[in-house]
Formats: sequence, structure tokens, C-alpha cells
Amino acid sequence: MCWRKIAGVGILALFLAGCAGKIIQEKMSTMIGNPASIVFAKLGLPDAEGEVAGRKFYIWGTRTAGSYILPQYNTGTIFNSYGMSTYNYMTYQHHSYNYYCKIRVFVDSSDRITTYDFDGNEGGCGRFADKLSR
Repeated sequence: MCWRKIAGVGILALFLAGCAGKIIQEKMSTMIGNPASIVFAKLGLPDAEGEVAGRKFYIWGTRTAGSYILPQYNTGTIFNSYGMSTYNYMTYQHHSYNYYCKIRVFVDSSDRITTYDFDGNEGGCGRFADKLSR
């Protein structure tokens, strides 16, 4: 099961390694041979469709990128003629993220699923994994 954490100012979905990919692979494999409408029912209408080498395909995709700043609390030490003193100070750490996912579903002439592929990372593919699991 995937566990989500919310961090910083924006919503950052952090999934356990491989969880979303495994779910997509598991759920999409069971759809091969079925009409493409079964994927539409789960993921909604595709973002694009096309044809390559005479094979029709549908694409669902997402990309979210940005950055956020988090405070980091530090402790320092000063050595002087009176001995040692410690002090606290704060710095800021800049973090960037780029969540993306693309699922491509190939269909035959009767619009039945023949194969699929996907590419992305956990933060991007988690959205599709959630929809496919419902």
C-alpha cells in the first residue's frame, strides 16, 4: 500500500519506491484485449491520441514541477578566550521537484487494447495508480 506525506508549502506526494509503477503495470496488464473504453472509464479521456507505424495509441500525461524553501536549524560553536559557546541559527534549503508520468495505450483496428507502456516517477504516476486502483 502507498503512504503519502504532505510537506512544505505545496503538496508533495512521496510514494514508497516502485509502488505506483507496480500498480500501473498490474492494472494495465489486465486490460489487454479489452476495449479502450475501459481505460477511459478509469483515467478519463486521453490527453492525446496518435498513430505510429500504422498503430493507433492514446496518451495520458501529467507534469508538475516547482520548488519550495524549507528552514534548516543549525547549531554552531565559538571558541574564544572565555571558552566555548554554542549558538543556534537558521538557514534555508531550496528544494526542487519534477513529477511526471505518461501512459500510452496501443489499440487495434477495433479499438481493443493490444499493449501499453508508461514512463515517469512516483510523484507523477501516483495519480494514475490511484485512479486505476478504484
